[in-house]
Amino acid sequence: VRALLRATREGEMGQRFLIQHSAGSGKTNSITWLAYQLVALTRGTQPLFDNVIIVTDRVNLDKQLKNNVFAFGHSDSVAEWSDHSATLAQSLKSGKKIILTTVHKFGFILDTVGTQLSNHRFAVIIDEAHSSQSGKMGAQVNVALTGNAAATTDDMSEEDRINAAILAHMQGRRMAPNANFYAFTATPKAKTLETFGTAFAQDNGEVGHRPFHVYSMRQAIEEGFILDVLRNYTPYESFYHLRNAVENDDKTYDRSQALKKLHRFVQQHPKTIAEKAAVMVEHFHQTVAQKLGGRARAMICTSSVSSAIDYFHEVNKLLTARNSPYKAVVAFSGEHEDDGKSVTEEGLNGFPSNDIEKMMKEDPYRLLIVAEKFQTGYDEPLLHTMYVDKPLSGLQAVQTLSRLNRTCPGKFDTMVLDFANDADTIEKSFQTYFKTTLLAKETDPNRLNDLLSDIEEFHLYNDDEVDKLALLYWGEHTDRAPIDGLLDTMRQRFVNINDEDRQAQCKGAMKAFVRTYEFLSTILPMSSLEWEKKGLLCHLLLPKLPMLKQEDLTRGLLAAVDFDQYRLVKREERNIQLQNNTTELPPVPTTPTGGTIKEPEMLTVSELTKEFNTLFDEQHFSNPERTRQRIEEMKQRLAADDILRFTLLNNDEQTARNKCNEKADSTSQDMLEEDGAFVKAYTQNERFRSLLHTLLFKELQHRFNPTMRGK
Repeated sequence: VRALLRATREGEMGQRFLIQHSAGSGKTNSITWLAYQLVALTRGTQPLFDNVIIVTDRVNLDKQLKNNVFAFGHSDSVAEWSDHSATLAQSLKSGKKIILTTVHKFGFILDTVGTQLSNHRFAVIIDEAHSSQSGKMGAQVNVALTGNAAATTDDMSEEDRINAAILAHMQGRRMAPNANFYAFTATPKAKTLETFGTAFAQDNGEVGHRPFHVYSMRQAIEEGFILDVLRNYTPYESFYHLRNAVENDDKTYDRSQALKKLHRFVQQHPKTIAEKAAVMVEHFHQTVAQKLGGRARAMICTSSVSSAIDYFHEVNKLLTARNSPYKAVVAFSGEHEDDGKSVTEEGLNGFPSNDIEKMMKEDPYRLLIVAEKFQTGYDEPLLHTMYVDKPLSGLQAVQTLSRLNRTCPGKFDTMVLDFANDADTIEKSFQTYFKTTLLAKETDPNRLNDLLSDIEEFHLYNDDEVDKLALLYWGEHTDRAPIDGLLDTMRQRFVNINDEDRQAQCKGAMKAFVRTYEFLSTILPMSSLEWEKKGLLCHLLLPKLPMLKQEDLTRGLLAAVDFDQYRLVKREERNIQLQNNTTELPPVPTTPTGGTIKEPEMLTVSELTKEFNTLFDEQHFSNPERTRQRIEEMKQRLAADDILRFTLLNNDEQTARNKCNEKADSTSQDMLEEDGAFVKAYTQNERFRSLLHTLLFKELQHRFNPTMRGK
């Protein structure tokens, strides 16, 4: 905070600061201290800022900050919590010194505030700065604070007036020159670094961006402010077996769609959930409940609302069956169907949704079952263990598992039981944010011209239509019909592209242009009327374009298969060790999504069930211990090969990986007489072979070449 205050005094208005502080390490206190001291900053006898605005992008974080700010000494004349857009507008105009709000409210006050704020000076503190402050939402904040309006005269032509209005809007959308921005996050993304980070010159001539200040996950763990949530990480692996429900069924289904649908089917099957829930409930009673002096709580993270509801019923059934003193709580948004009835979390829990956090502090409520909710922003020190049954990676993995890292008296460790991810994915996700996170280079604005060139190959519009749409949108017309008429003409041109691959390429380029321009328009020093007008056109046209054909080629599939067997295998508990490395992120991606639409590969039910059972692996039902033994033997044989060791030490990664794979292939053939079933699985099961290749390469890489660790 002292470093931020020094830099603020010494610099001009319009500075941006990114603070990378680990989740759970006291970020809320830092923000509160900073807010009160920024209010008191002066230059000469004049206050440096008229207002300090604390912005969050989630309501529960908004409330946490409100409570903390007011706890430091609440005075109606100093701080105000703007829980409605009208309150926020009034607070800004009346000159409240500290205003707390969510970023979403700025969009509703632009007309109210008008040009009244352009002479004010603001300090904007952003909690959990992510992409919402780097795109459209952040642009709304900037427009509101700058109060920009077009300077027009009566003798201007309509087109000139429109262009002036557009330029004023673009000017206002940029990072407000009458505001300093202080952005706090534990997990900076590339957009966040480029928007708020400090620019520096790389050795290769590129301009990178780094945080102004770092309090890293590593340092916070070492100093005891948070716990290491990767110390007790236990993965579980699921194996399934399906059988045909209809004999001699020769109906065919698309392979890719079918395998995904079958995987969802077995993951959400009552038998699967029942077996996982049994492991969770037993583990909680045997290992977790007595932690923290008998006060420990646990969270079950599920992949969907329907799964969360199923887990809620199953867990409570198991708790009742064992006469447990504990109960489960479920958390999800909205209304959903359960056994033919519409249900809400309030109806299932028996108390209001707003009371979930409070009730989870009290007995008998010990297990919180969530679908998206409470995976971020939930600050409960009594939360000790997490049971994960949803795919997690990258930022989401770090944010979710970090719910466990809060310290409190009697809390000495945490536990993660993961039923959906592997240790390598979790390790890679946390490594990015373990120490300092840097942006390798800035986004190239010339990519916008490249994307426009890609779009315009499809001739959806001409220059006259671009200008006409801007006149209609920005002018004083109130009738939407002429705008829709123009857009409908362009939509028909898209429909007339008689090639789905080309339609996908066109749509992908448009989405990439809109996404990239929304970000760059807030930080680029120059303005481009062409980019703004064509960005508006793409933004309005995209929702009107038809969905590309994604025909469901799996109708009737689930009725043709039966769930036969399920096996849940506990893997060895891991203490995941992260490397003490600074992480460099690549620039914001500008590559279009979409492209070639794959031709369906049609298979019969028999062929599909056979492949599915192979993927999830029949041999593990018969003798999983033997399989693990053969893998260990293969590791030892490869490790003893001097030529392979030399290759790993003296070649690039791809060459080394290829050599390792070749050696694994030849070694498997040497094992044919010892274990024909293992070699058959290795040869015929591409997924098994690919996973084993990755495992072997990483093992040998770490063993032979320590300099490659963490890469």
